[in-house]
Amino acid sequence: MKQDICEPTRLMAYLNGDLSDQDYQELTSRLESCEECRQQLQQLAASAERWNDVRGFLSRRLIGAQTS
Repeated sequence: MKQDICEPTRLMAYLNGDLSDQDYQELTSRLESCEECRQQLQQLAASAERWNDVRGFLSRRLIGAQTS
């Protein structure tokens, strides 16, 4: 049985850039035609954990800019 293309682990791998080129293209194509998959992706991208990652990244960049 083929793995569900829009399962949360694959969507997270998509967000993190961890998919092969073929899997990335396959999922991108699916997202263009599947509203439910797009909504799942948006929910994952907007999670508190993802925002914490962004906050940490931006803080490191700000600190690096101030020391340069």
